[in-house]
Amino acid sequence: SKQEHEDLLARCQEAEQRAQELSSQVPEATRPLLRQIDSLQAAFNEKQKIWEKLEKALRQRAAEAEAESREGRERERVAVDRLKEQQQETAAQEARGTTLQTEASRLSAELRAMKEEVDTMRAAQQELQAELAVVKGVAERRQAELAEARANHRRLLAEEEQKLSEEKERAAQEKMELQQKIRAVESANSTLR
Repeated sequence: SKQEHEDLLARCQEAEQRAQELSSQVPEATRPLLRQIDSLQAAFNEKQKIWEKLEKALRQRAAEAEAESREGRERERVAVDRLKEQQQETAAQEARGTTLQTEASRLSAELRAMKEEVDTMRAAQQELQAELAVVKGVAERRQAELAEARANHRRLLAEEEQKLSEEKERAAQEKMELQQKIRAVESANSTLR
């Protein structure tokens, strides 16, 4: 539905904002992935707009086809009624048989043409529904790609944060060892004096 599309677009925009905020804090190694996410986000947004326009057009065309189909069925019913009336009149007035037979043949041709038109409209409606299903499938695949890219980004970010934490621990250890060496040197100098 339109509301679901709007919710999806809003969540994508929020994710994009969070990714932009993280980009200033993430090491240089993650920037290609962020650019890939931005590219996927832009592509998804563009496909989303196209899909919404196409869905609206397809729904409108489907509604028009359905309306035309109903109108065709009504014309068919009217034609059938007229054909029956003409056939009854032909039976009652054999003197006018030739003229009425001609009219009946014409109405039969109209009826066949109308039936063919209704069948064509139904086939067109089915094609539109199939196109709509394809567009939905493309949108779902784009959403899955975006979700995968986000997961990769979170994984890489967690790895970088783990490396940073380990580097901080090593730096603290080295600092402590250096301070111990300085105190040892100072103590030795004090003893020599």
